[in-house]
Amino acid sequence: MATLVYRARDDAGRLRRGEASAESLPDLRAQLREQGLWLIEARNRTLKAGGHGQISRQELILFTFHLQTIVSGGIPLLTGLNDLAQETRSRGFRNVVTEVCNQIEGGATLSQALARFPKVFPSSYVHMIEGGETSGSLDRTLGRLVSLLEWREELRAQVKQLLTYPAIVVLFMLGLVGIMLGFVLPRFRGILDSLQVELPWSTLFLLHASDFLRQRWPIVLIGLAAGLIIATSLYRTPRTRLLLDALGLRIPVIGALQRSLAASQIAHFLGAFIETGVPIGTALDLMVGIVDNRHVAARIERVRARVLGGETLTGAFRQAGILPSLVLRMVAMGEESGTLPEALGKAAQYYDREIPRRVKQLFDLVAPCLTVVLGVGLLFTILSIMLPIYKMYSAISGGQ
Repeated sequence: MATLVYRARDDAGRLRRGEASAESLPDLRAQLREQGLWLIEARNRTLKAGGHGQISRQELILFTFHLQTIVSGGIPLLTGLNDLAQETRSRGFRNVVTEVCNQIEGGATLSQALARFPKVFPSSYVHMIEGGETSGSLDRTLGRLVSLLEWREELRAQVKQLLTYPAIVVLFMLGLVGIMLGFVLPRFRGILDSLQVELPWSTLFLLHASDFLRQRWPIVLIGLAAGLIIATSLYRTPRTRLLLDALGLRIPVIGALQRSLAASQIAHFLGAFIETGVPIGTALDLMVGIVDNRHVAARIERVRARVLGGETLTGAFRQAGILPSLVLRMVAMGEESGTLPEALGKAAQYYDREIPRRVKQLFDLVAPCLTVVLGVGLLFTILSIMLPIYKMYSAISGGQ
């Protein structure tokens, strides 16, 4: 049974709009005739979760967990989903779950019903559900999905934690520079101009920067905003994103972390896809959209082409050069023994321990560097102000 949006006219000719659940257009037409309405037009309703057609990652994790509980507990799927729709707080997501129930009542499978909402349920999510339905292991597939979603959320939290401290320090530095140039230096301007000594280049630089900032601050703000917009637009272009991601892999320490993140994503998701019965070509195609680094994603496209051309997965990944030797050995052993999901699972476990260590290593390197940069900036500003005053007192003391 589908939910249809209709336009109809009553016996007086007034236009009416509404929604109704019906098996088909004749069924909808019959329902409306009982209400004294004549059907003009009807179409399937396209629902979106929330105002932007998306839900939070936590909502998706919770939904998947409850869905696994329903399947593993032997509860009829429609009964469980209807109960879940009533308990869902988000009105938009409740509508989505309700429509999923309607689709299943109409004969669709769970994966087909979820596929109607690509902004809510990613294609990788839907394909894993489809693989679980085909292999008869939907319960295990949902458990795997919960683990993957929780892992990805934890990974995002680790990266966010890594970026938070540098962002705070940079904002603090920019604010401090603005205060020094916009308020502190103008207070000392009269004193510095009255000194009968030659001002050092650092002091002159700060004075000119202060004058420019106070007199041209609208231009500075417009320039910063324009630069941010241009940089964001360029980063969103595929070619620029590909170039920057390729360069990022070559940066010491940061590049090693990015390679580990990409390898971890491949190990986690590719192993899960293969385990749940997703065809290898489809799995590699899905990996292109999952991996965050566009350079690695482009290499995975080449891997997919080679595998579909008859090459082994190990050989294709070795040619792509995106997996370390440790993971390649595990993939080779898994292909030879027919235990590829288990081999990739072991690689994923290795990176689950390795990535937090690398994140801590990078944080331990970044924090002191930013502290030194901040200290040097403060020292430069203080010395630029104090040196002329020191020269003046030195000249006075020498004259006496």
